[in-house]
Amino acid sequence: MRLHRLELCAFGPYRDEVDVDFDALADGGLFLLHGDTGVGKTSLLDAVAFALYGTVPGARGQVKRLRCDAADPATPTWVTLELTVGGRRLRITRSPEYQRPKARGAGTTTEKARVSLVFLDTPELPGLSSHREVGDVVGELVGMSADQFFQVVLLPQGEFAQFLRSDTAERERLLERLFDTRRFARVEALFADMRRDSHRLLTERLADHRAAVARWTQAASRPDDEEAIDPAEPLALQPVLDELRDAAGRSAWEADRLRQVRAIEVATWERLRHRAELVERRRKLRTEQHLLIGREAEIETARRGVADAHRAAPVLSVRTRLREVSTDLTDGAELERQAGLAAEQQLAHLEKMVGSGSTGAADDPTADPAVLDPAVLDPAVLEPAVLEPTAADLTMLAAGDRDRAGSLTALVTEARTQARDEQRHAALTTERDAALDELTAVETESARHERRLERARQELHEAVTAAATVGPLAAELAAVGAVLDQVDALPPAAQELARARAIARRSIDDHQHSREVRLALWERRIAGMAAELAATLAPGCACPVCGSVEHPVPATAGDAGEPALDLAAAENAELQADTRRRRAEQALQLADQNHVRILTLVGDADPDALRMQVRLLRDRHTSSLAAQDQERRLLDEIRALEKWVGQAGLRQRELVARRSAVVGEMEVLRTQLDHRADRLRIARAGFDSIEQHRDRLLRLAEARETWAGAIHRLDDAEMRVRQLTGRLDQAVQAAGFSSIEAATRAAEIDLDAVQQSIRVHEDQVLSVRSRAAEPELQQIDPDEQLDLAGQQQRTATAAADADAATAQQSAAATVLQHATAAAAALATVHRSLAPVLAHDSLISALADTVAGRGQNHRGISLRTFVLATRLRQVADVAGARLLQMSSGRYSFVRSSDKEGRGRSGGLGLDILDAHTGVARPAKTLSGGESFLASLALALGLADVVAAESGGRVLDTIFIDEGFGTLDADALELVMNTLDELRDGGRIVGLVSHVDDLQTRIPTRLHIRSGADGPRPHLVGG
Repeated sequence: MRLHRLELCAFGPYRDEVDVDFDALADGGLFLLHGDTGVGKTSLLDAVAFALYGTVPGARGQVKRLRCDAADPATPTWVTLELTVGGRRLRITRSPEYQRPKARGAGTTTEKARVSLVFLDTPELPGLSSHREVGDVVGELVGMSADQFFQVVLLPQGEFAQFLRSDTAERERLLERLFDTRRFARVEALFADMRRDSHRLLTERLADHRAAVARWTQAASRPDDEEAIDPAEPLALQPVLDELRDAAGRSAWEADRLRQVRAIEVATWERLRHRAELVERRRKLRTEQHLLIGREAEIETARRGVADAHRAAPVLSVRTRLREVSTDLTDGAELERQAGLAAEQQLAHLEKMVGSGSTGAADDPTADPAVLDPAVLDPAVLEPAVLEPTAADLTMLAAGDRDRAGSLTALVTEARTQARDEQRHAALTTERDAALDELTAVETESARHERRLERARQELHEAVTAAATVGPLAAELAAVGAVLDQVDALPPAAQELARARAIARRSIDDHQHSREVRLALWERRIAGMAAELAATLAPGCACPVCGSVEHPVPATAGDAGEPALDLAAAENAELQADTRRRRAEQALQLADQNHVRILTLVGDADPDALRMQVRLLRDRHTSSLAAQDQERRLLDEIRALEKWVGQAGLRQRELVARRSAVVGEMEVLRTQLDHRADRLRIARAGFDSIEQHRDRLLRLAEARETWAGAIHRLDDAEMRVRQLTGRLDQAVQAAGFSSIEAATRAAEIDLDAVQQSIRVHEDQVLSVRSRAAEPELQQIDPDEQLDLAGQQQRTATAAADADAATAQQSAAATVLQHATAAAAALATVHRSLAPVLAHDSLISALADTVAGRGQNHRGISLRTFVLATRLRQVADVAGARLLQMSSGRYSFVRSSDKEGRGRSGGLGLDILDAHTGVARPAKTLSGGESFLASLALALGLADVVAAESGGRVLDTIFIDEGFGTLDADALELVMNTLDELRDGGRIVGLVSHVDDLQTRIPTRLHIRSGADGPRPHLVGG
């Protein structure tokens, strides 16, 4: 990587634009960046880092305040770096995020971070502006992370001096920033996760083992075994199972014996209980026989009453039918009377309504004879033909009523059509009124919009006229403003011209003086050359001038001239003075040209008049810009108004057409309604609707039909009463009764109950006889006495003993079954636990070893071991440099000893002193020695990191501070080392304020602080 040019503005302490030409600084391979403390030397290195990575090293990058506080608010902050890296020439420009005042109003706004990358060697490639894309390109070409770059290219001496004295943890933090050990950290984490998983599995298996042991101790009733069973020892459960099996066998034998005793006692009890039941049955039969014999006379009387009731049944049947027909006769007479009254009421109501609604029907010229039957509307047709109507008369009249109702059916549909048309006419009336109201509103609003459109067109003409002056006013304002800027720039230009003249005069005087000093020294040098030659003469040796071996009168030391070293310093001073003179003369020429140019542009212009003219032009220009905005707004408003007026016209025409159509449809409907109204009114005949008229006729027909039916039923009932009266007399004589009353008394008994009591008695007699004939009762004495209570007690005792023995047998068998199952489960869990214990022990040992614990006697983790390997490489490379810089005395050795208080080691770094042959801590070095060791360590680390990042050559490195602790000899050694770096093709930049380095390094970038902030100046480049 080689830097070419750095440009920055409002960055760090630099409030204006700054340009650093690294190509000019790199001509000699070594340059010095110097200036007063705090002037901004390190800020240039920060700018390089920010351009590449968007951040700066150390604490300065954490505060994220990169913008110059003294910069003008309108001046942007940016950094541009041109460099060659990875065979590509790039230009990177970055701007950080910072707060700036708002362009309008009070307060601040955030200026976002920006970046751009241009491939200068391949212009046809498109540039990049994405932070991620630029970061990817820089990371790929440089081959380092930001932390690696800060440590390798910008060598911070203070950090490496601290690195020498730090403990393992602090060294580890720095090394992890430089060397990627994330994959080894993942390996450590992987083993830790494996150990956690193994511990979790072991914990689960141990929990299963404890649960299995608990189930075993509970099943076998051996609580002492819970603590005695070791997961790592073999199981010994078989003796316990054998003991439980023996106990179960003894319980089974005893239970069988007691169950046999219970069976004998139960059989004895059953035989005795059955004998007692037979004795009891024999006693009950004897009692029942005595009771049945006493009821024989009562049952015989009941049998005679049942015979009489059967003979009276036909008589009562005829009497019941006669009573039912007599009731029907009475009900039929009442029904006939009510039906007659209902028919007369319906007829009277219909006569009244038809009489009131038929006026004018015969005189209506529009009445349709085919639709309106005159008989429908004639009240005389509705009257009965006779005063006492027969059923036939009523049926004929009902048929006439139904015919007249049918003639009204056709008019029902027409009446419904009339109702729909009336509703439609009302809806059309509403629609007509709504259209008229909307039309009035649209016409009013349209007139208002047309008036506003006319005013807007007038205002647009005025705005267009005013906006046309924007361009001319802007040009005039720019011209006047440019002249005013030159007027304001005239005093500073005059001051700069005077200052340039003074500097030029001083530089000419300085150059003349240094020239005179150099000439005087050269003359003295020439005059003293004879003494120098004489000092080299030796007796017998030829003179380098004349060749003689004799030297009779050599020049003396008093004639010696100036030393060559003083003459070289004088020549260098003259050269620098000449350079300053030429620069001063060029600056004077530029200042004079600028002053003449401004005078030419200004002429005799009056500054106050120009400022007044600028204010007036700005006011007029602002008004013109406002007119432009007004023009755009009015155009939008006019387009909207014209669109609205056009749409309103279309709406007006639509409303007029719609209203005309509605009015036409209303007139047609009105004609149809008027034509149909009188005919329907006549058909209603005084009713609210034709349906009511028709329904009333149908109800009259139904009432007359009901009346005719009642007359028919009344005649039938009278005939059936006469027939049943004769049949009743015949039935009394046939049954052998003297009268109907005698037959009634014979039938008054509860025949079912009497017959049931007879059947029960007969069944009881048969039952007693059949049971008494059973063989097992023949030899039974009803007076025999048996000892049931004693035998029941003996049976209960035997049953209780057998149940207890059976329960004990079941319990013993259950214990054996559960213990056997629990033993098998425990054995399975116990066997599966062994490999888990072994695996957990192995994984734990490996995890401890990787983490630096357990069998790891060095006490360092895998990640620390890798870093220790990298540190050994750094120590080897840095040790070679330190050995050379310390004249063969010091070198680095790595220590793997553990630190105190139990902390792990592995990253120790000691100094081997060749004078004593003993390694000692780096803390024992002096200040100058520490600087040499830090520089050697920094350079060695840079070489190793460069190799680690792909072997890229780092053409440019910077070494920041630390030279003030060196004496002259140590500084000489350091400079020789830096010369070797330069000879290898590197460009080395030293950042220091040590004065001695200024005389050793001719190419310098001097940072000077002035009223306008620090400015870099190239010296000797």
